[in-house]
Amino acid sequence: MALVNLLKFDRDSCALVSDEEYWHSRRRRILYGDFVQSLLPANIAEEFDLEVVYGASGVPNFAIDVVTRTRKELKNIYNSRGNLPESKKMYRTVDDVAQILLNNLQTAFRKRADARLEGLYGFNSDDLTRGFYEKEGVKIEIKQKSVKDSALGIAQTSKRGTPLDNFLEHQGLIVGWDKEKGIQAYYFNYEDFILYQSATDIDCIGKGKDVSQVILANFINRKHLDARRKGYDRAEGIIELIASGHEAQAHTHEIGGYFNIVYINGNGKNHRERYIEANNNTARVANEIAIAYKKGFLKKDDAFSLIKALIFQGKDYISVEENLFSNADDPVALDFILRGYKSDFTPENVELHEGIPIKAVTEDKKKEGAKK
Repeated sequence: MALVNLLKFDRDSCALVSDEEYWHSRRRRILYGDFVQSLLPANIAEEFDLEVVYGASGVPNFAIDVVTRTRKELKNIYNSRGNLPESKKMYRTVDDVAQILLNNLQTAFRKRADARLEGLYGFNSDDLTRGFYEKEGVKIEIKQKSVKDSALGIAQTSKRGTPLDNFLEHQGLIVGWDKEKGIQAYYFNYEDFILYQSATDIDCIGKGKDVSQVILANFINRKHLDARRKGYDRAEGIIELIASGHEAQAHTHEIGGYFNIVYINGNGKNHRERYIEANNNTARVANEIAIAYKKGFLKKDDAFSLIKALIFQGKDYISVEENLFSNADDPVALDFILRGYKSDFTPENVELHEGIPIKAVTEDKKKEGAKK
């Protein structure tokens, strides 16, 4: 199903986090999802000073269809600039791209509804609207009330009756930055077929959103008005964002795998600085840092420094993880936690396979770290 969480840091920067898990036919768990994707090629983003991503929750192939359609249309418009018809204009802002994506969302929904209508009744939604269809040159009026009511329900995508209707689970976040308005975010679901502008600094869609909203809301609620106006520390924000995903994963089904972290910084000089994506092992270590900090193994300054090095400076994840353990108050206990051991135990009473208490090993590791 996927979880996609958003946190705006200030006018010109934000980050999103998503997971990988999807349940195929609602039975088979697979780590298949790639739920946050950039819509613009690097050269277009560079030329227009524009960044736009789409975060989707629901059936992966539906999101892929929408993203592929949108990317193709954006590329075609760009290649045809100077020769565009009056009905089309060159996109320059997040709003422009959002409208193009909305049109493709509506087209994708309608394509699936029409396919079902044609399979069941032999006509599509346009035929339903005008009240008749033609077959082999013969005009056939759509008169039966039961058929009209059923077809109207399908055309309006008003219910989920079969696995074929799984695309109706789709929800989306369109997030981007442009010079005119800074960071903007829009929410979409199939029930209304319109875009809602995000009303706050946070947004969550998909499974586990209720848990994530609590984590992110508590983070914002701790901040005074002046702090909110100035913007949140980006390292702290990344940690809270990861924590919101981690807690959702711990307490909700259909969330799992590694996180994918996307950071948009409108203050960057070029696309490479404005758009940063951290996934795979880098995201795994970022999650470890967030867990260590939230469970009290890392001091605030150390945690923020590690996140900055890993996400914003592009340091190697192996060296950052080594620094994580060397800075942890109890690296052995932290290692146990990160490997899935329950935290409700007394380290002094737990022994390793060599028979040495954890506390003693921890003190030895600290001495080794001090020598280095």
